[in-house]
Amino acid sequence: ISRPTLLKHLDAGELPFHYVGTHRRITLADLMEYKRQRQIKGEAALQRMTELAEEMGLYDAE
Repeated sequence: ISRPTLLKHLDAGELPFHYVGTHRRITLADLMEYKRQRQIKGEAALQRMTELAEEMGLYDAE
């Protein structure tokens, strides 16, 4: 993601960080957990979109 997008996520409290001087620092463990959670949310959204498409007859699972 872009730096401005990352800063928005940090400022929104979605990813913990601490300051070293004027620079934000993120632990690798926190970053990997954030990445894992985004992956889970993305997969759930895709699953829901597929279910809706099937219900509307737009997607044939067979």
